[in-house]
Amino acid sequence: MNANESLLEEERENNKLNFICPSCNKGELAIKFSPRFRSYFIACTYYPECEQTYSLPKGLIKKQSDKKCEYCKWPMLIRILKGRRPWIFCFNPDCESRKKNDIENSSVES
Repeated sequence: MNANESLLEEERENNKLNFICPSCNKGELAIKFSPRFRSYFIACTYYPECEQTYSLPKGLIKKQSDKKCEYCKWPMLIRILKGRRPWIFCFNPDCESRKKNDIENSSVES
């Protein structure tokens, strides 16, 4: 029982992004996994007082070691999918890099 608890604690520490929540300015943002939906998301560690969450794309999500977005200075994440190249991205919904990627992707589809 003790080994499982220490393993869970270590995983929690590894999934912290070392970034203060922009909503409450008290908790930190961390990568969480939802077994119900079998997907990752980002949530504030100050839950239930702060219910700030960010959705993430499907696949295995890991934090990029201390790499920050050049546009908004938020932490960068990496998505790993079988048969695809790893994708490094910023999860900030208001980031210029996301808007730039959305424009490029929509012009390719047209």
